[in-house]
Amino acid sequence: MDDPSLDPHLHHQALRGLCRINRISRTAAHLFPAIQFILGSHRSARILDVACGGGDVAIALGRIASQRGYQFDITAADLSPTALQFTQTSAQAHDLPIRVLTHDALAGHWPGGPYDILINSLMLHHLDTPAVITVLRNMRDEARLGFVVSDLLRTGIGWVAAQLAVHLLSRSPIVHHDGPRSVESAFTLDELHTLACQADLTSFTLQRIWPARALLTWRRP
Repeated sequence: MDDPSLDPHLHHQALRGLCRINRISRTAAHLFPAIQFILGSHRSARILDVACGGGDVAIALGRIASQRGYQFDITAADLSPTALQFTQTSAQAHDLPIRVLTHDALAGHWPGGPYDILINSLMLHHLDTPAVITVLRNMRDEARLGFVVSDLLRTGIGWVAAQLAVHLLSRSPIVHHDGPRSVESAFTLDELHTLACQADLTSFTLQRIWPARALLTWRRP
């Protein structure tokens, strides 16, 4: 899905598959308590979803926030116009006022800020080590309160689970191909801890969450 020449129909099919995978993986449900931890007693926040893909995580967070009495002002950023169009259409279908923004996470300094909390899901495993460090530093510098990252872990069980999940939850040949490869290119929990330290993060927590994912939470000291 990183190929800008990818046919939009195939891209949409892949995004729908990833939406189902994120829903089964309860990605937003894992992110929300971390966001609550960063917010403390606050009940409102400006949130930026970095590399939002199909926007399903941002939409799910917006719905959870509404149900629990929080007010989230959400912006979804991605490099792909196809992904942003998909996000905007989905947000409108759920009657959520999510803004979209074309921007590269490696560039940092996202327009429209300041943002209280940044979130990111399933991006780091696409990057090499220097790029991961750059993205983590960019998110740290941009976030007024903190950020949360959810990503795959490189484990044998995770690889088997990915093989099963991509075929059960998506018809997209892109998802079938990318799922197991993504696990192979992901980091271990120890490697992610080292990367967070190399990005000069302090006051962060890193935990393993179901299914074979890592959750990195950083709150500004």
